Amino acid sequence: MHRCRWFHSAGVLLTLGCLLGADAPIKPGVGSVRCEIWRNINGGQITDSLAAGELSGKPDETKPLDAFEFNPAPEEPDACALTGYVIPPVTGEYRFEISADDTALLYFSTDQNFANRKNIASVPTALNVHEFNRYAAQTSKPIKLTAGKRYFIEALMKNQDGPSHVTVGWFLPDGTEEAPIPGKRLVPATTFVKPPEAQIEPPKLTLKPENPPSLKPGFHKFVEGAHVEWPQESIDMSYLLFLPNSFDTTRDKRPLMIFLHGNSHQGTDLGGVMNEGPAQYLIEDNKLHDWFPMIALFPQLPPDWRWDRPGAPQAVNALIRAICAKYPRIDQKRIYLTGLSMGGKGSWLTALDSPQTFAAITTFSAVAVRPQQAKVKLAGVKNIHIICGGDDGDFAAGSKQMFDVLHTTLGDRVQFTAVPHEGHGVWGRYYPNQSFYEELLRFSK
Repeated sequence: MHRCRWFHSAGVLLTLGCLLGADAPIKPGVGSVRCEIWRNINGGQITDSLAAGELSGKPDETKPLDAFEFNPAPEEPDACALTGYVIPPVTGEYRFEISADDTALLYFSTDQNFANRKNIASVPTALNVHEFNRYAAQTSKPIKLTAGKRYFIEALMKNQDGPSHVTVGWFLPDGTEEAPIPGKRLVPATTFVKPPEAQIEPPKLTLKPENPPSLKPGFHKFVEGAHVEWPQESIDMSYLLFLPNSFDTTRDKRPLMIFLHGNSHQGTDLGGVMNEGPAQYLIEDNKLHDWFPMIALFPQLPPDWRWDRPGAPQAVNALIRAICAKYPRIDQKRIYLTGLSMGGKGSWLTALDSPQTFAAITTFSAVAVRPQQAKVKLAGVKNIHIICGGDDGDFAAGSKQMFDVLHTTLGDRVQFTAVPHEGHGVWGRYYPNQSFYEELLRFSK
């Protein structure tokens, strides 16, 4: 098998174990870290695998590694866990760093107990080998460690396809970088450790000051108008807000609709949300603009971000909460969520993060996202409409999979529409039409 070449440096015994298809023994003592491999797991997001429980079962292969690095990792969709203990050589403050392809999470405990581990760093998108400084989230905050003490550490990696890798390094108190952390600092875990739950802490979100809030009907641009901050990083996210006609002269409650854009529409100038989806048609169609009765919110991801990046769905929900606080006339029983392509996937993830927020959800051309989890968490949503083009390959298959699973719990509250002979841009049949929005308005929590 081609896998044997990965571990030539580990010695003859390990190569023989590979040829026989057996796990290599994990020996206690300083010198290695435990590596566990799961094969035939689709997708590139480690958070999806954790949420779906895909790493809770026995791994397909277990091996020791003589440094905190797996490079190259398996050449098909896989996940791996590197677990063990790190022993600081001197007392002081250390900073950990991680690099991987595609995504990874780094957990650390302030003692030997894995139950006390917390996420200290992450890799949100595929990186080059030893590329440690593309994202702030890749590096932990300084952590005070005691010389000679053992601390539990764990790196989890998910690979979409092709060659992959994961490396964990650290900076010693004197600034010396060790990347990867060498075996002389490591002790392997001798047994399987159940992976943590996929939980992302809600970020702190602050809106750009605007006193008093705008009441004038029409579009309002907020370039980098929301500051979003997590423990490891922060971003400034732009958003577009639409207020309906007569909003400034009436006092009635108004529904809120959120739209998540597709890939390649990230940025900071709001152009990516003004020329796609509902905003585009509200600009181009005066009749739709004058009729539209809802407040509409259009978040825009910063460059290099995706809606399936850990933290992005939480940022959307934090922005919704902030807008609801800013405009108390929003009817929080009638909040609707929709998105296309990558934004359709983002709609699933945003709804799963805060299912109690939304009365109705409509996704366009979206892949399947945690269907078994969704059928439980989204059971309280009043209506879900899954729309795709019948000729849209994996997007159509994923949309049908979500319907098949959700229908077992939601019954008639979930609908599936596959438009015959239509490809990926099926949303162009719906967003220009008043009837699409009237359908959303039928539902209230």
